[in-house]
Amino acid sequence: MATARIRNMIEKSPWKNAYFFARKLLNTDQYGALGKNEKLLLKIIKGCAPILQCENLSGEDKASVCRNCICETVGQLKDGTKTKQNLMNFVEEMERILITEDDAIVFYV
Repeated sequence: MATARIRNMIEKSPWKNAYFFARKLLNTDQYGALGKNEKLLLKIIKGCAPILQCENLSGEDKASVCRNCICETVGQLKDGTKTKQNLMNFVEEMERILITEDDAIVFYV
């Protein structure tokens, strides 16, 4: 009974994706290790900060704009490189798991 309750709490927690975000940010094979690219990561963070503070957007809109910020920032990289292709895999993964405002905040933090 306690195990089911704890599992339920984890599933409802906005922090459940923190582990997956961290793994994807550091994964070099599939996602290009965006977390190790300080300059690129700071561009994304600076782009997401004002979005998350905007009171005129819904939570889903904030998540969507943050996903777009990630995509646009990665899209500025030179085409045809393995790093860009891997980072585009990261973008696709964020499209799948960065859904709510809470997800965007956890990714940002």
